[in-house]
Amino acid sequence: MGIRFVLVVLLAAALGEAQAVQVVPDRGIIPERFELENGMKVVLCSIGENGPITAQFYYDFSQLDDPPGLPQANRIVAKMRERAAFEGYAKDEATQLMNEIGIASSDGLPGCTLVKYGANANDLDLIFSIESARLEGVDTDDELLADARAWMVDVLDILERQSKPPVMTPAISAAVQYWAVGSEHVTLREPYSADASGRIDDLIKAAFAPNRATLVVFGEFEPVSTKDLIIEYFGGLRPPGLEVAASEPTGDTAQITWDLDETVVVLAYRAPDDAVSAAVMTVWGQLLAGVLTNDKEVRPLLSGITSSQLTYPAGPMPVIIFGRVRDGQDADAAVEALARRAEAIVQEMPRRLDFIQLGNTTRMFLGRYIVNSNSIARRSSSVGRQLNVKKQKALLIATEQFGSDIGLIEYAFGPDVHETASLVLDTDEARLIEMLTATINADNRSAVLIRPAAEKPAAEED
Repeated sequence: MGIRFVLVVLLAAALGEAQAVQVVPDRGIIPERFELENGMKVVLCSIGENGPITAQFYYDFSQLDDPPGLPQANRIVAKMRERAAFEGYAKDEATQLMNEIGIASSDGLPGCTLVKYGANANDLDLIFSIESARLEGVDTDDELLADARAWMVDVLDILERQSKPPVMTPAISAAVQYWAVGSEHVTLREPYSADASGRIDDLIKAAFAPNRATLVVFGEFEPVSTKDLIIEYFGGLRPPGLEVAASEPTGDTAQITWDLDETVVVLAYRAPDDAVSAAVMTVWGQLLAGVLTNDKEVRPLLSGITSSQLTYPAGPMPVIIFGRVRDGQDADAAVEALARRAEAIVQEMPRRLDFIQLGNTTRMFLGRYIVNSNSIARRSSSVGRQLNVKKQKALLIATEQFGSDIGLIEYAFGPDVHETASLVLDTDEARLIEMLTATINADNRSAVLIRPAAEKPAAEED
């Protein structure tokens, strides 16, 4: 996905329902948002009454929440929880059942952990019963942990075999371990320590809690009865009283090693304290990465430059810019050039944008909120041909895709979508420039250069 496309989609997302209804009042989805007493946030996006649906649970458990000594924990515990036994279901039973009638999967993303289901509206009762039971508690064991770690190692092996491996996610995991406890070497492939099982049990209880969840239901369902089901299954759940501690960039420049073959840079800037500014900085981080990709000083030194989308409702997240040091290039020079140019570019970047064209293009992508059953049917035909799956499966996949478009928007921006949009589309250049320069500057910078262990400079070896 191109940087400009990502920027435009995120800006379109920020417009939310009000702008969508204004542009196409007869078709724009008007999400119904409410919050349960236990803190669970709910968004209902209905486009019909009895057809395919997707129910997506976004948990405030990001890569920055990985505990010390447990790198990539948000991905590993998502896989463990997906397979674990719980009240009424043996190990793997619930996921196998859901995949027989629809779709079920879990994964840790940079800014959250996502648990998603796809089925028909009459399966919502089953979906809610499964996820609410999981929130009551799951049974993990050493075998599940070993299997999840083996899966993660396979993922890393695949990344390294690719010609241009997208190693940003494991790189952030390594940087988080440095920020958390100053780890100078991070092993992503080796097993966790002997006490990991107990720590992971506590982590699952803390991270997968109703007060850390945003549920987005999209598709053809009846909203009133669905709301009643949600209250029935989730309203009585109580937060566990456990906390998840996020790591923050340390504000220095460091060199560490890891057990991958790539040399990479993780450049991080602490985000503003308020959620709106943090959301805007996520959007502008994408644009900045695109500009840096073609910068004449940076391009010879680094490839694969991108910006992580780490905005989430639990709190401001840093703007993270990632780059891979090109073979034969000076890694220290690459870090210096990336930081220097990023901070220089923000001084002028907002003035170089054509705000009018950007606003017009943004409105073209309001289709994220302008969708109906015909839209899904057309997408499902394409999905069926591409993936060679049956019509019903293709319909569920298409519904899940549309639901994900809106779900991530609703999760990341929440009630601040309108203010976020106005900052950009109403061209409040003064506030944008102030926000950018206050965030992307040397005093607010953390940089971690991550090398393969075999490449550690001789002067640093003992």
